[in-house]
Amino acid sequence: MTMNKSLLKKETADFIIARVKNLSAVHQPQWETMTASEMLLHCNSCNRQILEESRGNKKTQIKQYLLRIFALYIAPNF
Repeated sequence: MTMNKSLLKKETADFIIARVKNLSAVHQPQWETMTASEMLLHCNSCNRQILEESRGNKKTQIKQYLLRIFALYIAPNF
């Protein structure tokens, strides 16, 4: 019986976190020819690409500028 691993499951997430915490620069590569540092950089760049893609490229609207000015400069003075 195989277990489907999902990072949404606490046991799987804890397992991955423990493996990452145990990494060091002297570990033997287990990901083809990548070192531990290169693999972490690869994972971070994949996550960054996924997260930034979901934000979209919408331009800031005038209402957003006005709300930002109100929240940062006008409201704190009350």
